[in-house]
Amino acid sequence: MKLARGFWIIIFVLAAFFTADSPVAAFYNNMPADMVIGQGDLFSAATGASSTRLGPTLRGVFIDPKGHLIVSEFNNNRILIWNSVPTVPDTPADIVLGQDDFSGITGNHVGFRAANTVSLPGNSWSDGERLILADQNNGRVLIWNTFPTTNGQSADVVIGKNSMTDSTYACDSRHFTNPYGVSVNQGKLAVVDRTDNRVLIFNSIPTSNMAAADVVVGQANFTTCSAQSISDKSLSDPRTVQIDPQGRMFVADRGRQRILLWNHLPTTNNAPADVVIGQLNFTSSGGVVAQNRIGSLVSFHTDGKRLFVGDIGRTIIYNSIPTSNGAYADVVLGQSTWTSNTAYAGGTVATNGQRGIGSGLFSYFYKDKYYLADETSSRIMVFSNVTAPPGISIDQNPQTTTDNQLKYTGSVNALSPYTVKSVQYSVNNAGWQNATAVDGSFDTSSEQFVFQFDPSTNPAKDENGKNIDGYTIQLRSTNSNGDLNDHTLLFTPFTLQSPADQEVSKEVYPWFSFSVNQQKNILAENLDHYAVQVRDRSSTTGWTTLVDQIPVDFARHKGDLENLQHSTWESISSSDGEYETANFIAKYSDQGSKITVRSKTTALSGSYEWKVVAIDKSGHSQETGSRNLVVAGAAGSVTPGFPLAILNISGLGNPGISSYNLAGIKPSYRTNSNGPTFYGIAWSGATVKATFTEQKCSSNCTVTLTTTANALSRFGINVPNGTLKQGKSYLATVSVQMGELFTSLPPFTLMTGRN
Repeated sequence: MKLARGFWIIIFVLAAFFTADSPVAAFYNNMPADMVIGQGDLFSAATGASSTRLGPTLRGVFIDPKGHLIVSEFNNNRILIWNSVPTVPDTPADIVLGQDDFSGITGNHVGFRAANTVSLPGNSWSDGERLILADQNNGRVLIWNTFPTTNGQSADVVIGKNSMTDSTYACDSRHFTNPYGVSVNQGKLAVVDRTDNRVLIFNSIPTSNMAAADVVVGQANFTTCSAQSISDKSLSDPRTVQIDPQGRMFVADRGRQRILLWNHLPTTNNAPADVVIGQLNFTSSGGVVAQNRIGSLVSFHTDGKRLFVGDIGRTIIYNSIPTSNGAYADVVLGQSTWTSNTAYAGGTVATNGQRGIGSGLFSYFYKDKYYLADETSSRIMVFSNVTAPPGISIDQNPQTTTDNQLKYTGSVNALSPYTVKSVQYSVNNAGWQNATAVDGSFDTSSEQFVFQFDPSTNPAKDENGKNIDGYTIQLRSTNSNGDLNDHTLLFTPFTLQSPADQEVSKEVYPWFSFSVNQQKNILAENLDHYAVQVRDRSSTTGWTTLVDQIPVDFARHKGDLENLQHSTWESISSSDGEYETANFIAKYSDQGSKITVRSKTTALSGSYEWKVVAIDKSGHSQETGSRNLVVAGAAGSVTPGFPLAILNISGLGNPGISSYNLAGIKPSYRTNSNGPTFYGIAWSGATVKATFTEQKCSSNCTVTLTTTANALSRFGINVPNGTLKQGKSYLATVSVQMGELFTSLPPFTLMTGRN
């Protein structure tokens, strides 16, 4: 978009401009697995102990950031490690722990607890550098300070015991009775102590034996270990724990067939959970096979965006993390209905091994693939996430009807084999209404739809109930299977604040500011994050992300462990404050509706366009307009009063391009000459540089010319005849430098040929 002379234009994005950059998760009901680990094919269930065969009871699947696949074999008393995730069946493991070789299966095979033995191991965790394992039957957690590279390698640290051979038990902060699951986030370690009905939290990963935990959850104190009455604070036979990337803690509470969710990692003993999953409330229990209930829970997995719950005979998937009790799942694997959970859907491995699940309780999601440990058939099933672009797209600009309503049109697609069932919209959270299919009915996999509303009805309000500018539109579609097919959010205003258009920055890490709609709850529920994107105007490359993962709502995220300032802000009741990571700083003001951000890691230098993008939880992108910015820091700070002016361009005349009148510089100019000469003034002896980059060009696109201002402060840059082609457009940048003195004019488009 070209900018008008003398002022800048902000695009109010009333309807999102959607891209397909981020695919939507599209696991679908009863989908088949497409690969297997631990068996030769998906229809076999051989058991054994070798580098390619798994035992009958699996108790953990974990894939670390370096791609190590780590599998805990409960009955075989060993841990198998693949140095890279297998892509074909029968790929042998590279390393075995707990045994000397791949044929051993005896618990504590040397006859007693040792640094190189395990007995009925549970879950593991690794960051690719360290490995932590719940050694369940030995009542301890083992830590390898460097990732194992040899069979039977000994652990370095033991917690829960005072030595590698210790067998004592106690109910206190230093002992475990039956550790089953482990998880780490931001250096904090959580351990499920199953028999003691609690989770112990260590504020740092222990480096010495028998370290004391800092926090206990599930019990009032460290010396109480029996199961307590059912509530939002108690646990009964918990099995696994996970701290997700957002710092939320999930615990599989097996005795009550539920998952408890703490929205923030607890920092005090006996903290209550915030959400219960698999039950309708915090006082109900018992297994029920339903879309919002869990039949037989042992474990789960979350990547921070989805939740995968292992149930006997099935896995249920929540496409977003539940925020209320008794939430409904979106997808079921292993069954064709929500109310069945028979092993292999009533068949056997031989007859239904590709879709059927015997007892898939442990799992992991990694690089668009879901790895499910089906312990009944001694295998890991691999489901490739079927992905597709976001299904809903909306025309960018609404029409205004004769009665002053806004009319939106759009299209929606369902992933085969499904068809579109409905499209609904909600304006300012006022309840869902049905959009209309353009052809009269929703009955194919691709549909056009339309809806309209009066923007003055049910006006948008802030958190205090006061009317605010703009509005939000939530959209959702369902498919013929009754699943949520896609959902998104449109909102206005979404505007750039600063820097102003054509501004020159002396900072190579400039601040960018933008404003959003003040309906914070709706934005937070629908949006995933904001990002600042830039495009170098002197090159042919596209947009790149300068700052990513900017939180939508400061109040909800100020206490996240990722916020380096969380200790300062988490106890302050405020919508405004600072959120800082290793990569960026974001400042929130005006009740969180104004966000100012800068990168800490990527410096800029040159001429750029910039914009802000809002990415919703389905992967849609809504964009502001763009502005131009010149960053001069790398060549020396812009020097006030250091002059540069172009007084004449042959074939054009006097363009009025001057460092003393930046606001008067047009975004584009036209010359009749293919070899124009640029005449101007600059400091005597200064070097003037002009760069011309042909637009829509794939190679050899840029020409750079330099000259020196003479004793009269005059300069001329002669563009060789034919360098600029008739009818083409070029991005022109002109700058001047002499020692530390530097000035750059805002870039402009130079077009050749007559109108």
